[in-house]
Amino acid sequence: MTESLSRPVRCALSALWFLLLAALAVHVVHAVSWFGGKSADNVVGNWVYDAVLIGSAALCGARAALLPQQRFARRPTSRSG
Repeated sequence: MTESLSRPVRCALSALWFLLLAALAVHVVHAVSWFGGKSADNVVGNWVYDAVLIGSAALCGARAALLPQQRFARRPTSRSG
């Protein structure tokens, strides 16, 4: 799947995945245990959450742009009607 990507691109995408997983972990820990207290509510609830959403969308867009041969891999194979 990613064999056609250059090493720097793979490293950059892997780093973004790692950052997104770390941010998601911070968000989950804060939601479950109130880690950071009320002072962290705005940062975690708004900024970290938005960063995870935007970063995830960026990864999906990057995959579509960098691997066009797999762009339609998830389209339905059967047609109704």
